Amino acid sequence: SNNGVAYRDDLFDQFAIAVCNAGVVARKEVFETWASALYIHYAFLTGNNNPSDGSSNRSRPTKRIVDVAAGHGLLAWALLLLSDEEERNNHNHNNNSSAIPTTKEPHHQRHEQPLTVFCLDVQMPPSAELIQTSMIQQWPHLQDRFDYVEARLEQLVPHPSCLLASVHACGILSDMLVATAAEHQMPLALVPCCHSRKRKLLEGCASTFAKREYD
Repeated sequence: SNNGVAYRDDLFDQFAIAVCNAGVVARKEVFETWASALYIHYAFLTGNNNPSDGSSNRSRPTKRIVDVAAGHGLLAWALLLLSDEEERNNHNHNNNSSAIPTTKEPHHQRHEQPLTVFCLDVQMPPSAELIQTSMIQQWPHLQDRFDYVEARLEQLVPHPSCLLASVHACGILSDMLVATAAEHQMPLALVPCCHSRKRKLLEGCASTFAKREYD
């Protein structure tokens, strides 16, 4: 709807200002990350990932997002802000529609668990700390819904209720993410990046197709 577009434009302005206040990210990355976050939000998170067609996704809504190889942490923050804004709008809409929930109202709309996010990277760069500080100053109520974990992808304990997401997953990381998501039946939102053509780097993680293509 036009109102939906308007509030997301306004939210982007606030997001961009918070990033600029941190003073550590190139302008291109702000637009690129927000565009990726919009696609991911629409595809995986709108309506808490509960489709109206009665598919099995209804019983496994996305409860947490893992921003893999997060770097600055921009993707995690963008997705958290979009989710928080939608939750607030839905809450206001429900309050305006009826003060008393009806028996026809879906249970998940009355007791929906807020989405949480965490960034995963081998090291949290100083830029991520500055951005986190700037974001929390603007949205202090989101502090407990964001975390940054210093670890490798191999240390992640996956769960189907988590969404794996990564923008510019360089080298073999894209292959590792696809393999992890497939093995644990997790949803995956991936924007791949540069890829090594060295076969040695592909061994043990890439698919047969990938190895054949890079021979």
